[in-house]
Amino acid sequence: ERQWQQIKVIENVPAFKSLGGLGANLDGDSLAWKRWYAAEKAETEDLPRSFRDLSVFHRLLLLRILRPDRVGSALADYVAQELGPEFAEQ
Repeated sequence: ERQWQQIKVIENVPAFKSLGGLGANLDGDSLAWKRWYAAEKAETEDLPRSFRDLSVFHRLLLLRILRPDRVGSALADYVAQELGPEFAEQ
């Protein structure tokens, strides 16, 4: 599946590589990942275990793969944080 291929690619990004295998963590901590995945606003929820300290940018990469429906909201939050709320208002 395409999603799994994207997970394997993102594992090569240094921020993810230093945390061990994302795929293995998805399997090993599946309950925590399922809770995060099922959250209405996954972009505001804590990620499971060692992935909690990812930067906002790297969280966006993860959302893009696992919860593409939440990317728009997460991007607006990111822009507001980095550039200021006036840049994120519509």
